[in-house]
Amino acid sequence: SQPTRQQKVVRWASIASSMASVALTSSVLRWVLGIRRITVERVMTLTLRTARVLTSSAQAQVAETLQSGRVRASEFGEGVRQIFADPRAQVTVASAIGGAAALGTSGGAAGLAFGGLFGAACGLVPAVFTFGLSIPLGAAIGGGVGLCTGACVGTTTGFVGGAALGYYLGPGAHGSEASSEVSNASPG
Repeated sequence: SQPTRQQKVVRWASIASSMASVALTSSVLRWVLGIRRITVERVMTLTLRTARVLTSSAQAQVAETLQSGRVRASEFGEGVRQIFADPRAQVTVASAIGGAAALGTSGGAAGLAFGGLFGAACGLVPAVFTFGLSIPLGAAIGGGVGLCTGACVGTTTGFVGGAALGYYLGPGAHGSEASSEVSNASPG
C-alpha cells in the first residue's frame, strides 16, 4: 500500500502547482491592492481639488453678494437722507405720526366704550341661564374687541389722513401759498 513513484511525482506536482497557484494569487492580490491604493489616492486628490474649486467659487459668490448688498444699502441710505432732508417730507411724516396717535387713541377709547355696551347687551340674552355672569363677561369681551378694532381703524385713518394733510398743506404744496395769501389778506 505504498504509493508508487509515479503517484509520488503526481502528488508533488500537485503540491507544487498549488503552491504556484497560491504564490500567483498572492502576487495578483498584491497587484490588485496596489492598484486599489493608487486609485483611492487619485480619487481623493481629485475630490480635494474639486472641493477647493467649489469652495473658492462659493467664497467669490459670497463676497460679490456682500459687496452688492453694501452698495444697495448705501444707495438706499442716501435716498432716505435725501427724502428726509426735504422739509415737506418732514412735515408729512410728523403729521402722519400725530394723526395716528390722536385718532388711534380716540378710536381705541370709542371702541372700548361702544364694544363694552354692545357686549353687555349681548350678555343680557343668556343672563337668565348664567345668573347674570354673562353680562360682565360680554362687556369685557366686547370692550376688548372694540378697543382693538377702534385703535386699529383709528390709527390707520389718522396715519393716512395726517400724512395727506401734511403733504398737501405743508411747505412747498400748491395749496399752502394760496392759504397764506388768504391769511395775509384777511383783517386782523
